[in-house]
Amino acid sequence: MKTLLRIFLLLLVAALLVGVFLYVRNTEDADSKRMEELYDRVEPLQQQKDLLLQQKEQLSEDLTKDSRDPSTVQFLFRELNSEIYTDAYPLMRARNIVGVLGVSGDLYEYPDGSYKLSSEQFLRLLRDGWSACYMYSHSYDLDTQIKTNETILTTRSLTKLPPATAIYFSEASDYVPEQMDPILKAHGIDTVILDADDGRSLAVTEVGDIWVTGAMPWSYTGVSDDIEYLARTDGGNLTFTVSFNDLWDQLDFVDHEAQSLYQREQTTDSELAFTAMLDQINSMIVYDDAITQYVHATPSPSPTPQGMKPEDNEFAWIEEIDPQLKSVNITDARSQHSAGNENTALLNQEYDAQIAEIDAQIAELDRQINAIYAEWNKK
Repeated sequence: MKTLLRIFLLLLVAALLVGVFLYVRNTEDADSKRMEELYDRVEPLQQQKDLLLQQKEQLSEDLTKDSRDPSTVQFLFRELNSEIYTDAYPLMRARNIVGVLGVSGDLYEYPDGSYKLSSEQFLRLLRDGWSACYMYSHSYDLDTQIKTNETILTTRSLTKLPPATAIYFSEASDYVPEQMDPILKAHGIDTVILDADDGRSLAVTEVGDIWVTGAMPWSYTGVSDDIEYLARTDGGNLTFTVSFNDLWDQLDFVDHEAQSLYQREQTTDSELAFTAMLDQINSMIVYDDAITQYVHATPSPSPTPQGMKPEDNEFAWIEEIDPQLKSVNITDARSQHSAGNENTALLNQEYDAQIAEIDAQIAELDRQINAIYAEWNKK
């Protein structure tokens, strides 16, 4: 009797286990079918959402690329010594780098002066992409200075040189916008170049009625690092001042006329440093068309800023940004950055409109996905 009872209990337990197993399996099968149904309904919507998110990311990358405004550089020669044409110009022209010619009747810096550029040389440089710039001095009031400088340029022999549209202040404190801007505008001057405290403080500035941009001596400590930084910065400009007299930014060349034929290939330390700087800039120059870019392409990689170690690379945050520079005169630099600002504003408007449309589509997909989950949870 006890044996039969045990057998019955074992059979009962077995039946219960089978029943539980069947219930669990049926439940799992039902849940699996529901999950498959959920997946079939949600996955197409999720794929659409992922595609839209990819489009947003691509739009952001395209905006960064399309709105890129390469930084610009130029060299401002504070005196018009003839060495500009005979020594500096050949070095710069070979590297597609242009300059700015400082003109001042008060400082006796004008074409055809003693040991200065001739009007013909001055005009040749302008035709090769250079520009002129007035040099501010304390000799006379600003209006008188500009009128004097305009007369100097427009009456040079038969060349009729065009007036300048930029002015340089060697002391930033000399520039008083409230008093001077009306005078500058009246003479068609729209660019002010100020000596900066460092190579970055006035590198990126807004282009308004009067564009204010910074200048630094070409040979200051850290210039190589700042060139690298500028090349990876959007819409910057830096003017490098050059002098043949002032130790602050002096550039001296070998006096070939005083040298023997054997010594004429010699160069000064200053010229070597200047050439190395031109080479660094040239390695980062970009052009507006692919053909010119190819013709002037340099196989050497962008130089690493001097004195920098991998572990303290301050450019790490922008290491993915290609260095890009343009060497243009100060007038063209202003035009480029003004157009760049307008282009960026337009692209941002288009980008915002496209992103708003994509966000609306994503929100609708999220609503549909959430509705499906809510329906599934109620079952």
